[in-house]
Amino acid sequence: MKEVQNNKRQTVKRAFTLLELLVVIAIIGILIGMFLPATRRVREAARRTECLNNLKQLGLACHNYELAHGNFPSAFGGESLDQSGRISGWVSLLPFLELESIYQQISQPAMFHGQSFPPMPAPWMENYDPWKTEVPFFECPSTGPADADAKFAVAHYAFSVGDQARGLNQTGVSRGVFARQSKTQIVDIEDGCSNTVMLCEIGRSQPIRVLPRYAIRVSNKVLEEPVDVLNLIDESGAWTQGTELSPFGRGSRWSDGAAGPSLFNTILPPGSPSASVGGPTGADGLYSAGGPHPETVSCVLADGSTHSIGTEINTGNLSAPTPTIDQMKANVSSPYGPWGALGTIAGGEPANAFEL
Repeated sequence: MKEVQNNKRQTVKRAFTLLELLVVIAIIGILIGMFLPATRRVREAARRTECLNNLKQLGLACHNYELAHGNFPSAFGGESLDQSGRISGWVSLLPFLELESIYQQISQPAMFHGQSFPPMPAPWMENYDPWKTEVPFFECPSTGPADADAKFAVAHYAFSVGDQARGLNQTGVSRGVFARQSKTQIVDIEDGCSNTVMLCEIGRSQPIRVLPRYAIRVSNKVLEEPVDVLNLIDESGAWTQGTELSPFGRGSRWSDGAAGPSLFNTILPPGSPSASVGGPTGADGLYSAGGPHPETVSCVLADGSTHSIGTEINTGNLSAPTPTIDQMKANVSSPYGPWGALGTIAGGEPANAFEL
């Protein structure tokens, strides 16, 4: 009888108490809390790498275009069949991104939704299907999906016009690698291809957490003192009251080469707000690079190398007036520190003005 009782005592299993169960759950919660930030960092690093790879492919396309045509594409207005003068340089690069079929479609008359279109129609034509074609190379994976009501395919990257903020719609003025109807050659980049930025992000940026819209019809005094644009954003990251905004955001249509959608200048620090002194598209103004990656912006230099540039890069004297057309033609040095020097193709700044 005693033996039976001993066997029963041996087979009794001790259960978890409620306190022990809560301790285990708490430990699991702590471990998850420790690993989740690391997972997010790994994912963001992977997205940043993919973003830099996009820029690498776009930079390679620019160089292949230069080999084929003897010059880099213009930022806009460079296509001989362009019906609006605003077709972006992305269209010129399509054949060099293995998208020859889309380019050929754009280059020929077409009919969509009962409407006839000429070759290279205006980039704001909503019924023109090619302008709605998404190109993966144009989209940063960290930026997220396009806005639900977007009428055009977007581009999260833009062409550098250096520290040019005036005369953006004039021909014969080329401060950076790209400009309207420009035909920049490798030999024109006198400051050195490894010291000159070519393309950068303009996707979703901090502290504005949507496809970055930009101020329009601001006073042309910002061309005399660019730092004033920074005052258009308050401490919470919102636009100041009364600021008029563009109806669409930066990069909102890759077909449009105007300043608002497709250009950036190397004046204000990356991640800064953008402002036009005129209407919502192609007026002179301050157009900033920026992206979704914390404290950096992804860029490709004219030598084809890609880099993550810190948003704290030195921008020199932001109270200095933006260069006039005569000064730009005379290739004066940029007053905007290493960031401005990085944008100019022949500003004569020291070779070590920009240190990655």
